Amino acid sequence: MYSGGLLLIFLLLAAAAFTGGCVSGNPKTAPEPNAPSILETATPAPDLTVTNTPVVANRTLPDIYQVAVQLDRNVIATDPYILATFRGGKGMDAVTRVDMTVTRSDGIIETGTMQDPQIGDTIQLNGTRGRDHVLVTVSLGTGNTYTLYNKDMQFRAHF
Repeated sequence: MYSGGLLLIFLLLAAAAFTGGCVSGNPKTAPEPNAPSILETATPAPDLTVTNTPVVANRTLPDIYQVAVQLDRNVIATDPYILATFRGGKGMDAVTRVDMTVTRSDGIIETGTMQDPQIGDTIQLNGTRGRDHVLVTVSLGTGNTYTLYNKDMQFRAHF
């Protein structure tokens, strides 16, 4: 009888917890008094293209830090590499790093880095004979990172 009484008490407590909302995974909270109200409306979703590109903030490099990185694509089908060449600029002394990421059309992601780049330094990464996505960012001594290129590059064979 004693174990039956404990079982009954346990079941009653469990039922009270479920009906009281103590185990609910979605608690409702009161809105903040000064929070702006948000009106939710249904809008149709646009057609989206899925890419395997890493997400990086697309911030514009301030004028005082302007630098140039030249992108070239090898047109020889047996070696379709992509080359980034650091060309310098008035902000070149502030640049601590240049990163390049190539998301190839076959799904492979290649990355390369120039530390403290000097004029003429390069990053060469393998591409494909299809359309590859190239992301080039520069990091400054301030700790900020800026996107220079975020674009697709199509292979174009020359005969």
